[in-house]
Amino acid sequence: MPLFFTSDTHFFHANIIEYCKRPFSSVEVMNERLITNWNYAVNPEDEIWHLGDFALGGDMNAARNILHRLNGKKNFILGNHDKIARQFINLFENREFLNTNKYFYNIQEILIDDEEIGIKQKIILSHFPLESWHHQHHGSIHLHGHCHGTLPSADWQARLDVGVDVHDYTPVSYDKVKAIMTKKVFKPNDHHI
Repeated sequence: MPLFFTSDTHFFHANIIEYCKRPFSSVEVMNERLITNWNYAVNPEDEIWHLGDFALGGDMNAARNILHRLNGKKNFILGNHDKIARQFINLFENREFLNTNKYFYNIQEILIDDEEIGIKQKIILSHFPLESWHHQHHGSIHLHGHCHGTLPSADWQARLDVGVDVHDYTPVSYDKVKAIMTKKVFKPNDHHI
């Protein structure tokens, strides 16, 4: 099953257009473009992880209506701007994790059975970027949002900002993540070797 990642859509957030210099004339134009790009990349049967900051502004019903318009089996990591999304977390696939974690600084570990490279790839997901993470020295990779492309990852660091501002306002496929990671050469940045 194809797998995708995204973050920081900020649906309904008018100020994000100026803050991040998004090329949209209005919130309505931005919302529709994000929905179109998402649905072009992600099919209804695909799995997608949204790593926080789904909507900021608008109301719960409007944000929930956008969620229903988006393709895929949607998983979610709460971000620091997810007061609205907290109200409909029962609509996400990973709702058990979301319901049991009362803090929005979540870290989720997933395991991908990658037949192409013949391993089980561990991916550490969070809204905020980490400098060190579980099994980093054994090939795990870290995907995050929050930074809107302002915190580049070094060539030796298996970390990637999957936010929409970094990836042409479109979710990133696992294949693209893997291609980016193959260009990096890991160097430990802590005591683990």
